[in-house]
Amino acid sequence: ASEWIKFSDDPEKLVRWVFESNGGALAPLQLRAELIDFAKLVNSHSPQTVLELGTARGGTFLTLCRMSSDEALIISVDLPFGRGGGGYPKWKEPILRSFAKPLQTIKLLRADSHLDQTVEQVRNLLGDRQFDLIFIDADHSYTGALRDFEMYSQLVRPGGLICMHDVVHNPASEEI
Repeated sequence: ASEWIKFSDDPEKLVRWVFESNGGALAPLQLRAELIDFAKLVNSHSPQTVLELGTARGGTFLTLCRMSSDEALIISVDLPFGRGGGGYPKWKEPILRSFAKPLQTIKLLRADSHLDQTVEQVRNLLGDRQFDLIFIDADHSYTGALRDFEMYSQLVRPGGLICMHDVVHNPASEEI
């Protein structure tokens, strides 16, 4: 069994493990307190259908898997070598798949979230359902986050959650 399985019910312990294990190999580009609050939010909603736009190292993806419903469909869209930190390498796919609980379904798309064909791929994977939760954290720009919101928000059920990261002014970014 994977080491992270023991943290399934404790958001704070899981996030601590994500940041500190394996030399920080999974550590997300977020503040720890932000991710703890996000993990608690996800855990309290126990979503059945989840979309993450921007997976990078995989720490937030692990958090989404462990805090979502035991039978959730979790889809990741990530652009290899993309802006703002790039995506995960192909060899990391088995690791990302191993984050799933036994009855969860993981779908990994290595694609540009801003393309119409990617939205169609996501729609096909989703089938006749709608997302309970979308987490937008792809290219770390205002225009990119806005585009992702515009393209994917229509796939969220009424009362579902859309969470975003990197949507405030970042002095290190070229955009506001």
